[in-house]
Amino acid sequence: MKNMNIYDKNKIYDLLIHNEAFFIYDLKGKKFLEIIYKNEIIIKNKSIEDIFNSDDRFIFENEDYENIAKYFDDLKYCVSKKRLCFKMQFLNSDFEWHVIESFDRFNNEDIVCGTIKDFSEVLADYDKLVLLSEQDSMTGLLNKVNIEKYITNMIEEDPKSNAIISVIDIDYFKSINDTYGHMFGDKVIKQIANRLKRYIGDSGAVGRAGGDEFIIVRKYDHPVQREEVREYARDIRACFEELKFAENEDFYCTATNGVVVYPRDGSDYITLFGKADKALYRGKKKGRDCYIIFDEALHGNINTAHEETEVQTEKEISQISGSDFIAMILDELLYSKNLGNTIKKVISEIATFFNLERVLLVENNNSNFQVKYQWSKLREFHMNEFYEINDIARYNHIFANDSIAIINNVSMPRANEMELSSFIRTKMKYGSVVQVASVDEEIDMLMSYEICSNRRLWQRQEINNFKVISKIIFSFILKNRNEKEKDA
Repeated sequence: MKNMNIYDKNKIYDLLIHNEAFFIYDLKGKKFLEIIYKNEIIIKNKSIEDIFNSDDRFIFENEDYENIAKYFDDLKYCVSKKRLCFKMQFLNSDFEWHVIESFDRFNNEDIVCGTIKDFSEVLADYDKLVLLSEQDSMTGLLNKVNIEKYITNMIEEDPKSNAIISVIDIDYFKSINDTYGHMFGDKVIKQIANRLKRYIGDSGAVGRAGGDEFIIVRKYDHPVQREEVREYARDIRACFEELKFAENEDFYCTATNGVVVYPRDGSDYITLFGKADKALYRGKKKGRDCYIIFDEALHGNINTAHEETEVQTEKEISQISGSDFIAMILDELLYSKNLGNTIKKVISEIATFFNLERVLLVENNNSNFQVKYQWSKLREFHMNEFYEINDIARYNHIFANDSIAIINNVSMPRANEMELSSFIRTKMKYGSVVQVASVDEEIDMLMSYEICSNRRLWQRQEINNFKVISKIIFSFILKNRNEKEKDA
């Protein structure tokens, strides 16, 4: 091995341990003096052209010929390290990616040496990184950008395909984080993601658009019928109803689902997503915990930009903690110049912060309950009367032992909720209510925090916040009454 003598053999041996092959190349003669693999010379005195035209164990892919030839021609003018990636078949293996790197010259500047290293594992790691970049890091679902790509590619590659696409929001997810903590909230997201992924399987894709929003695509091999859309929507709802957590056995959550059908509702991602978003918006306005199948006649004129404006105006309130919120409304009441107007404002802020559909402040006027202040998201529940309460003494009895009464589900009350439920069921087919009363010998004032169109499992921290907020408001009203009595 004559040419081995012109280079440090120990250094070559060290390089061969870490690299696949070592080469010595004659720039002037345009040939490999040697290519060494595992201490064996496998190529000797061959030009690049010879290798391309031979059946040696060391074979470049034809399309790389010009690149490799140019690489070695350019080495004449290069004094620093130079790399090139190419595909090569080595010792009867499959063609794999390799990297060639020149790194030194001998005293004779026409002789250069370097290494040829298998790069396929590195590229496999790169492919993994690409895959990770397409996924949501928490759930392994496609991220927002790539679920959009999935839908766009589906349409472009097969315009005659059929699919259901839906945009889903978890209802009151902020309340879940505030009550149970963000770690539990992450568990909820992950379990929902797994259930949705298991349900869709190979028939489509599931993406997480961020936060508590998911985008789902389910493909069909035939035009989708309306009953199939309903069945799909019911199946998605079941994914949420089946959530189980050992540490919180009573926990449940719901979701609102806006559904569109391709190609009926649009021929591109932007149109389909926009219509699904309108259906989702209608579902939220309807009271959440539902699915809405987009109908152009019913939902085509919905302006979701209006919701974005509402979100912006509510953003400061919705993102602060419960204790900060209580401190905020206390400040508003302390520095109020008109208590009535301030209470109206505070009640609307309470509804926003806790995602309520109605908040009432009721006063006892000569043993008749009258709504003094109210805020309602749903027009059909905006009313000045307060339930059909004729038996005041019995209603007072509900608060005899405690100043608070709770119903998680009006339509299916628990034993300890039956008494209050019997009063309010005439006004609510579905609903969840927390009422806090100021009681002397009988109820003087009462705050009612309500979900009117579906159910909600009230969380302990929410209930504690309602008690504190109610007592603050009651104290300011009592103080105002006393001041008016003194002035009189």
